[in-house]
Amino acid sequence: MPIKRVLGRPTVEAYGGMALAIVLGVVPMTWWMKCILLFVFFGLVVDLLARSEWTYGFSRKHKLFLCVVAALAVSAIGWKPVRQQYYEDQLVSTSQAISQIKDHLDKEANTQAVLAALDKQLQRLMFGTVVWENSIGRPDLPQRLAVEGHILSEMRVLSGNPNIRAISHDSGDLWLITGQNSFRVTFPTPMRVPPQLKFVGLPEGVTPNVVEKSTVGFWVIFGPQTTRVDAFGYTVNAEL
Repeated sequence: MPIKRVLGRPTVEAYGGMALAIVLGVVPMTWWMKCILLFVFFGLVVDLLARSEWTYGFSRKHKLFLCVVAALAVSAIGWKPVRQQYYEDQLVSTSQAISQIKDHLDKEANTQAVLAALDKQLQRLMFGTVVWENSIGRPDLPQRLAVEGHILSEMRVLSGNPNIRAISHDSGDLWLITGQNSFRVTFPTPMRVPPQLKFVGLPEGVTPNVVEKSTVGFWVIFGPQTTRVDAFGYTVNAEL
């Protein structure tokens, strides 16, 4: 009578790990689902190395070394697709949020001019991003997310304060004046790093307080509020 051979636990775990790796690489899913499956796959690999009959004769130190190597290998292979999926998911949700808030603001007569200026600045920023991507030969998802996230933030500010004024400068910078001495500036092209800012042409005794700063723009409030600031100059330095 033929003897049936049953797959041992290490073999089952090996096949399970391979199947999980295929699922991670092929099946569309959110970044956090990929992250969870990556940790499960890592657990299978570690368990396989620690308790397998293949490594039965290894010392504890050698097994630990193999587990560390496996962790580094799994991280190196799995981190990139998880990271890319994260940015893709965030871009989808940010784009949807921009579309929704644009629909809302477009119905308000006193916000249409500022909304149009923000939309134009978004097109400039995305054009600069495409030029940059062509120069490096790959999509730059973090930069795309930074651009769309910044514009979404500006639109949300506009939604909460319809009295905002927009000024487009010859330099390409877009200023949103959100209150006395409060200016939100959006660059025409993304910087490589958040720039160093130097303000010039300010009235005597006025000091700038940079509340926010990114590769796409900044928000500055000048004090004291008793001295009105309507115009100012600044230089940006984004050297790496």
